[in-house]
Amino acid sequence: MVLVIFLAVSVIFLSAAAFSGGLLKLTYGIKSEYDERAFLAAEAGKIIELLAEDPTPEADSRLDPVWAEIALPSAPGVTLKLEDISSRINPNAAVDLLVKGMKLLKPDKLFEQFEKYRLENGPLADVKSGYDDFIAEEDADKFCSGFTFFNVNTADEQMLYRLFERRTGKKATSTAFSAHLRKKKLDKVLVTEKNIKEVLGVDYDDVFPFISAEPDLNVNLAPREILVVLLNIVKKNYKMQLKGDPAAAIMGMRGQTEITEAALPALLQPKFKNTILEAYLGCRTWFWRLSATKEGLTYQCVLVRLPAAPGGKEKAPRFRIVEERFTRAPAEADTESAAENHE
Repeated sequence: MVLVIFLAVSVIFLSAAAFSGGLLKLTYGIKSEYDERAFLAAEAGKIIELLAEDPTPEADSRLDPVWAEIALPSAPGVTLKLEDISSRINPNAAVDLLVKGMKLLKPDKLFEQFEKYRLENGPLADVKSGYDDFIAEEDADKFCSGFTFFNVNTADEQMLYRLFERRTGKKATSTAFSAHLRKKKLDKVLVTEKNIKEVLGVDYDDVFPFISAEPDLNVNLAPREILVVLLNIVKKNYKMQLKGDPAAAIMGMRGQTEITEAALPALLQPKFKNTILEAYLGCRTWFWRLSATKEGLTYQCVLVRLPAAPGGKEKAPRFRIVEERFTRAPAEADTESAAENHE
């Protein structure tokens, strides 16, 4: 009887010990995962601080101090990646000349089909999956982004109104915004940060900076292919006489020094100010994608740089996180096992 009781107590004790050990491992695993995530988020935070402390905030280029930390992170075992994702083409907003010039649509798709689809369904947050019937994955990855502001001078007018309606709940063509914008276009007056508030009118607080007059592309970081196509469109369709090869001039200069707003007009002679080029080409990046990875775990976030209020000046760049997530790469053994099972 004593022996039976002793064995029963031993089993209970061992079971409790096993349960406690399992709970301890589980708790440790949760804590460990939390610590890893907090660590990576903190490393990304350091990069955001460096972006905000840029000694030349009027322009963003690969010569800024932040890129030294990206190349050689101070934390061991961490890999950092920073991408300009606003100096791309936004399928939600791009005009037909740019979409056709870049040959973004699949060979069996017409622009008219694409335009009808985006008017019925857009603006779409995920342009890669949202437009996958029209734009090849490779081109979407390399040249497209849904993270851009809609510039009133360069965005497709119907899609501009669609975004306006999403933000305000008003019919765009029944508002002062539509009337103001139409008048500026008829008068061939470029909308700039100086008069954007006048154009947006009473709806300014609801739509700015989603709708703004900030230049679409940062010439310091935009893909060469986009610059070439855009400048060719300006020459051919806007009948602007540009000296030499401005795309080559931009690429050559940005490899040696940071291109600023003061330097841009000299690269795009004879005229840059108050032309469509000023609406397309600038020196700042508005959206960044930042990732920090260690031992298979990745923290990724999207940052927006907030423009200064019209007529105002920023003391320092202001950033907000608009999207963030953690992902873990599958273990090598799991990957091999999955491959074997697939075979």
